[in-house]
Amino acid sequence: MADEARASWLGRSGRRLRRTSMKTRQRLAATVILGGVTWLAVSASHWPFQDDPAAVTSVQRPSFWNYLLADRVTLGFVRLGIVALAVFLLLSTVALALAARWLKGFGTAGMAADDADLADALLERYERRTGRMAAEYQRAVEQIDHLTGQRDALLALADDLRHRPKRKILRKGRSSE
Repeated sequence: MADEARASWLGRSGRRLRRTSMKTRQRLAATVILGGVTWLAVSASHWPFQDDPAAVTSVQRPSFWNYLLADRVTLGFVRLGIVALAVFLLLSTVALALAARWLKGFGTAGMAADDADLADALLERYERRTGRMAAEYQRAVEQIDHLTGQRDALLALADDLRHRPKRKILRKGRSSE
């Protein structure tokens, strides 16, 4: 039933409709987030080039970074770069979540994520394995029940033999009572 609902949602072309709608949702989410960040920056008067940096003369022993970041324009571009990096990470995380992809980690090549097809195939494989294991479990339970029944029958037979009066065995297979 879930496959039928998925097929009807995807349409006849399958993946093409899914990718198009995924891109649309990702772009919509990015637009909303960028609009929100821009609105927050404008409404709170947080513009990267607005504030004057601390003067180099206010520090006793200024370092290279004090000289470099003492310029208003340079400090503004550094702030803008930090904001751009934060927005990129936020948008990337939202896009991955919408595409049902999972982050593997951050590395020198950037963020690494599982492919959606690979994740779907892995889930299908685990579902098949779970089905096989459930069937094996059910067979094992049935075998345990059968063996438990046989054991109980043998114990009852042994109990009957133990409590039965003993007979003497004569020659040629005759018994006396």
